[in-house]
Amino acid sequence: MAIPAHAVTDTTDSFVTRIGGQAIKVMTDPTIARDKRETQFRGLLQEAFDMETVGRLVLSRYWQVATPEERAEFMRLFEDHLVQIYTTRFQGYTGVGLKVAGLRRDQNSEIVHSSIMRPGGAPPVALDWRIETSNGRLVVTDLVVEGLSMVITQRSEFASVIQQSGGRVAGLIEALRKRTGK
Repeated sequence: MAIPAHAVTDTTDSFVTRIGGQAIKVMTDPTIARDKRETQFRGLLQEAFDMETVGRLVLSRYWQVATPEERAEFMRLFEDHLVQIYTTRFQGYTGVGLKVAGLRRDQNSEIVHSSIMRPGGAPPVALDWRIETSNGRLVVTDLVVEGLSMVITQRSEFASVIQQSGGRVAGLIEALRKRTGK
């Protein structure tokens, strides 16, 4: 499913409402087979997220020591990793919706506050979206779920793997290959 580029003329909250709605549909529709769900979610990541910025932020200081080949392989495997994590995590969710509650500006971005509304009286899940403008379009550069940043969480996990591999990015790449089966 191709998702149209979101021009800067979009309001940030309408951008989040649109991509959040698309993500919920893709991730929770029980009629979508897993392989198709992964393909559609990958398309959403590529269109709505600035994956290069996210990857650089996640790899942090190790981005500079990685070779161009390691960076490219990391980006490919990181995307595969995210697709697998989130398609698995949301499998079986039904009846959820997204409610946008407002936004605030933060240096070079806007933070859109939203909640994932769950059925049956379950408490909503707080979800903040960091939105920036890149190449004339709105893009997501981080998601904060219940106060936990996706970028910071992944950075911490991946830095630990790199440190256990003697400070080599190649160690993280090998671990991601094993996790993703690639």
